[in-house]
Amino acid sequence: MLKAHAIPNRVIFGTLLLTLLVSLRYFCTEGLDNAWVQLNENQIMYLYSTSAQVIAAIYGLTIAGYIFLRSEFIREAKDDPTLAEPIEKLENRYFQQLSFITALAMTTICVASLVIAYETDKDIQRLTILMNSAQCLFGISFLAIFFFIVDIVQPGNIKSASKKIQKKIDPFREGQQGNFNKFIENYSRIENALSQCIDLSYKTTKQGRHQQDKRTPNSQILESLARKKIIDQELTKKIKTLISLRHAIMHGGEEMVSKAMVDQAIAASAKLELAVNTARGQ
Repeated sequence: MLKAHAIPNRVIFGTLLLTLLVSLRYFCTEGLDNAWVQLNENQIMYLYSTSAQVIAAIYGLTIAGYIFLRSEFIREAKDDPTLAEPIEKLENRYFQQLSFITALAMTTICVASLVIAYETDKDIQRLTILMNSAQCLFGISFLAIFFFIVDIVQPGNIKSASKKIQKKIDPFREGQQGNFNKFIENYSRIENALSQCIDLSYKTTKQGRHQQDKRTPNSQILESLARKKIIDQELTKKIKTLISLRHAIMHGGEEMVSKAMVDQAIAASAKLELAVNTARGQ
């Protein structure tokens, strides 16, 4: 079964835009040559004013629902920092979809308003094109909102985002498979070294280490070490990549890594331990 969140946004947007263009061409031509329905003045006023109101109401409800969903995402990322990256990826996806829906909804309302404005115009051809264009936009807007809702309510979104992150970081894991256990072993060494680094943050201050500091994300510890010149930017970048990969595997990725990522974990853990031991000894 194909899940909505497995379809890239560019495919969604391309399909909807192509459908819109085809429907615009067909219905505008059909409306001029052989109209299916003839509307009087009252019908036009009622239909297009109602269409604008309906699409505005549904769009408002969609925005409200997304705001609630985003609040839940923020809470989850705060409770579990390892979810921050897949959640950020999902937020970017949904923001793009919502921007597309916004453009469609606003265009639909504008064209529907133009239909009402030109209703008494003697140029029947222009009015016909506007009427058919408004209804085509109305239908495509509904499809876009429907797909957006299906996308966000389907289960497994975080798992899907995690798999995409893993594929981006380690695209050769299947062809050049490495020892996953060795990767985990060296990643654990990195985590242990980073946990020791929390104490270094208080070396130059009089503050003590509080209980909440134990939950400091590893990426923040890395940035602190980089600012203090304990590790260089290249090592920071490599370890952040390893952290992202490990989190992606935790939340739905495959327990599989390439030999290159195993070698990177071995080298990074050795360099980090050396840098931390040197800093703690000073």
